[in-house]
Amino acid sequence: MDDKSRIGAGGDGAGRRADALTLTAMVVAASMTFIDQTIVAIAAPTIVHELGLTASGMQWAVNAYLLTLAAFFALGGRLAHVFGHRLMVIAGTLVFVVSSILCAVVPAGGDVAQGWLIAFRATQGVGAALLFPAALAVVTETFPAERRGRALALFFGWSAVLTVLGPLLGGWLTAWTWRAIFWINVPVAAVALVLMAKARVPHVARREPVDVPGAVLVAVGMALTVLGFQQAANWGWSAALTWLCVGLGLLVLALFCRYELYGLSDLGKLRAPGERHGPGEAEPPGASGRPRLSKLSERGPGDHPLVPLRLFKDRAFAVDAAVLFFAMPAFVPVFFFGSVYAQVSLASSPQQAGLYLLYFFVGFVITYQWGSRFLDVRGAKPAILLGTALGTLGFALWASKLTDHSMHDQWPYVALAGAGIGFLLVPASTDAANRAAGASYEEVTALTQTVRTFSAALGLAVFGTILTHVTTDRMASTLGSAGVPSLLAHSVGHDIAERFTGNGGHLVPTGTGPVDRITRDAIGVFRLDFAEANRAVFYGMAISLAVAFVCALFHPGHSRHPDRPGRPGRPGRPGRLRKKPTADDTGTDSAPGRNTAP
Repeated sequence: MDDKSRIGAGGDGAGRRADALTLTAMVVAASMTFIDQTIVAIAAPTIVHELGLTASGMQWAVNAYLLTLAAFFALGGRLAHVFGHRLMVIAGTLVFVVSSILCAVVPAGGDVAQGWLIAFRATQGVGAALLFPAALAVVTETFPAERRGRALALFFGWSAVLTVLGPLLGGWLTAWTWRAIFWINVPVAAVALVLMAKARVPHVARREPVDVPGAVLVAVGMALTVLGFQQAANWGWSAALTWLCVGLGLLVLALFCRYELYGLSDLGKLRAPGERHGPGEAEPPGASGRPRLSKLSERGPGDHPLVPLRLFKDRAFAVDAAVLFFAMPAFVPVFFFGSVYAQVSLASSPQQAGLYLLYFFVGFVITYQWGSRFLDVRGAKPAILLGTALGTLGFALWASKLTDHSMHDQWPYVALAGAGIGFLLVPASTDAANRAAGASYEEVTALTQTVRTFSAALGLAVFGTILTHVTTDRMASTLGSAGVPSLLAHSVGHDIAERFTGNGGHLVPTGTGPVDRITRDAIGVFRLDFAEANRAVFYGMAISLAVAFVCALFHPGHSRHPDRPGRPGRPGRPGRLRKKPTADDTGTDSAPGRNTAP
């Protein structure tokens, strides 16, 4: 069987086995990108202590991955479409594993180590952006329409499970050495490449343009926005540079949206007199026989935008995207802040911190499936409202217990917070895919994953800055009450806050001065100060989910269904096709049965 005949095949036993091998290869390859969103968080205090990093530097090491993944995800999908999915899976895997090795061998030494780790965490994100959308496309093209739904359900099911399991795995590996959280990617990548070779993943390339200006605009806009919010921890909220970066970032993102829509909107003012062709259509051939580009095409991405922003014209899709945007700051960032809180304020080991976050995982996994079933029976709006309400309540109650310094008192609320996230994730993502009329599954995934990952990066930046500022203020107040002058107390408090993502015991000063003596005596109080700062962060996550709840109120409620229009009934249960397969469904350019959460 040649490569091209594999696409849409799989009716016989040998074909099914080959398809199963392909799915396994893609899950294994993509598993690295899922786990690395959260696994580094559990090792953060150990990394800070051994490499001499600051709190903001460690946050950049975590966020650099999310930022580059968000900025280049859509471009990675487009490159896979043009140059071939198999090639991009291999390229993304190699970039990812080489970056992991370089992260693992980072030398100790303050600024050098910090810059090194941040740089190669960023290239890890680039590798993930090349790998993940290409792996998704391989799955959709390999499986015929009648089996594509179950394959996608397995693919995304494992993505969610591995994302949440990252901290638990990180705790076990950190007990040996924190560098193992990066070394583990080497055997995983080797297995993925061997499986791909055995599965003979098809290579399909297309001669289409790549929206390079759009890719540059979205990357610059996201980077500037996150830079401003995250550096506010050092620059301050009132600093002009903070808001200059944020403002310029938002402006560039607005220009990106304008650019993407410019080539898709039917803007007659951009056409030459007498032109009547629709958007994205070529002009009548000229004397040379070649199609002339319209002014519209010359000034926009034409038929091949980086992301299909036209989908936001659908009210339900826009609401789903807004819900995901405000819910994600309470998903991926919680693993960083929860891990650091457990290891600093609760004096837990990395393994104990992983078990602490296991409560979140248990709640998440249970309701992840319940959300899917609830979506089938009641539709998207009730499911999203219930999920955001549970999440808001869970995070608020969790925040209220952080200063108790007791895992036993917190676990029900940790599980409730995870349950809320798990319950809303499938309905919001699946409904967004179902609303995307005229768009392929890959296009919808590029847009929703970009929204989700960028939101997580923003959440980590904003909450990280809040954590640093509140910790500094609390510690300065503690030192001031012990007689340290105000300016000196604030300076020392900021210095301690910047290093307090390490184990509190490592911060005990050895000097003989009065400030050193006061600091030694106040270490226990500093742990409480840090817990109170985390309480502000977790209340912020609850507020973010409350905003998502408000957004969900504007959801139209009805669900599109090609077989039963107007009914709220079964809008896309994972593993079940929402429409009968047609000849178009088995083609390489068609949209798959959209029934799972991208």
